[in-house]
Amino acid sequence: MIADAYYNGWGTDVDLEEAAKWYQVGVDADNSGLRWGSVLGLGRCYLNGEGIEQDVEKARELLE
Repeated sequence: MIADAYYNGWGTDVDLEEAAKWYQVGVDADNSGLRWGSVLGLGRCYLNGEGIEQDVEKARELLE
């Protein structure tokens, strides 16, 4: 997944803002397999304020 590559620096520099953007694309996708990993990734970004403004409430909504 592109978001994971940016998050972990696989084949590119770590870019948490770009990772959060691509996780959001995955969350909005209609592919349930892709969506689940993106929900977890975006929830983690919101929870920890990684590449996106920290928002514990949004993280909880995504991860519940």
